[in-house]
Amino acid sequence: MLKWPRKKTREEQIEKRTESVLAELLGNAEFDFTDLERVQIMNNVRRGLAEHLKFKQATYIELSVNNSQVAKEIGGALKYIE
Repeated sequence: MLKWPRKKTREEQIEKRTESVLAELLGNAEFDFTDLERVQIMNNVRRGLAEHLKFKQATYIELSVNNSQVAKEIGGALKYIE
């Protein structure tokens, strides 16, 4: 009987990605980094992620403001036709 592979849970997917990032960081395929350089790399990644999340947050806030304005305009149109 053919068994389909079970779908991984989010926790398993997160663990796999974590292992992948660590393997990339600790591997020496291109260059062997010192421990301090690895810490600097992780700090750069953390800062990059923070910038990405701030941009994403600003985008959603802008979208929310725009949608709120459209909702007000629709409300005004409804009052006008009622």
